[in-house]
Amino acid sequence: MNIDEFKLADVGIERFNKDHKRLFRYIREFSHLSERFRERAPFEDEWNQIKSIFRRLDRYVATHFKAEEELMAHQNYAHLTEHLGQHAHLISRLTVLEEKITQQDHYYISGIELFLFDWLSEHINVHDAKYRGVLDDELESLVQDALFNEILSVAQLKSILVANPAVIALVDVRTAWEQANGIIPGARAYPIDYVEGPRQSDFYNPEDRLRVFAECFHTTFRRDDFDEDKSHVLVCRSGVRTGIVLEEFLRCGLKGCELIGGVKEWERQKGDMVVKDDSVLLSYGEEEVAFPCI
Repeated sequence: MNIDEFKLADVGIERFNKDHKRLFRYIREFSHLSERFRERAPFEDEWNQIKSIFRRLDRYVATHFKAEEELMAHQNYAHLTEHLGQHAHLISRLTVLEEKITQQDHYYISGIELFLFDWLSEHINVHDAKYRGVLDDELESLVQDALFNEILSVAQLKSILVANPAVIALVDVRTAWEQANGIIPGARAYPIDYVEGPRQSDFYNPEDRLRVFAECFHTTFRRDDFDEDKSHVLVCRSGVRTGIVLEEFLRCGLKGCELIGGVKEWERQKGDMVVKDDSVLLSYGEEEVAFPCI
């Protein structure tokens, strides 16, 4: 077992390749250090070096495993359950070996070295290598950037819907009448209509529409209606109302961003629409109700 001659597999996702190279550096450092302990126990300062390596391994596990599992879950990776089990096993073994290091049990040094080498040769070069060409990191980066910037363009939304619509939850917060006229395919209708309280005449007063919408939204909105693990893309007619919705989402710990330009921009860029419910159109006739111009 010569760690310096070992070659890491390319798993096809650059940030994970970088993580694996970092792990390789930690393991190579431990391997070179352990060569001193073939015939003697480590000195106190050497135990401290070993503990330092394992602290870095702990941080690696906390960040890398989480990122890998989230990407797999978002993209419905076929081997996710198997991979979760492997991660759990690695964490369990790491915990046991850390206890031995804390106890300064030098008889486990060679066993630790074998465990770490197997981590590279088996987990990364065999199991992680399976997702090369299967997982798409660009799509995940696009979603994360949208959440960070709190906006998503129509072109970006189209890319997501073509590649893997499951990575987002598209939420339409227009009125039921608007939604009945047409909704972006795959969107969840969460209609915000007039509720008792605000003066209905204010719907047609441009200065009051947003205030009235905000009151109606806060009356209708229920935090438990939404999954905190989902990345929500919020949609209204022109992108005005969703600002109010997004503010409440973020306050409640939900992840979300606004579709720039809303349904108007989606249609301008020739996006498809599907009729949600003909019965709503029939019940309202030709009259558009509630928040007609925002």
